[in-house]
Amino acid sequence: EESRELILTVKGGEAQIRSAVDSLSGIKEIKYEADGDIVNIRIKMEENCDVRESVSCALMDIRCPILELKLHEVSLEEIFLNLTGANKEAE
Repeated sequence: EESRELILTVKGGEAQIRSAVDSLSGIKEIKYEADGDIVNIRIKMEENCDVRESVSCALMDIRCPILELKLHEVSLEEIFLNLTGANKEAE
């Protein structure tokens, strides 16, 4: 089983972006990191959910352009290595 993450860079106010994205369904966890009017968002999606379209539409509705969008599929091996810190030893 894999975990899927959506990684976005959005231009706009963090509070406005949070209010548009936080209520969407299919999201397991969201992390925001703002730097001025640029907000980096990392969304962990629930199993069998793809929230790319709903997130894009929500951000279009509030006129906050998406500057970058990536879909990252995390394997169980990557999750294990992150949890155990094993990947840091290999670097």
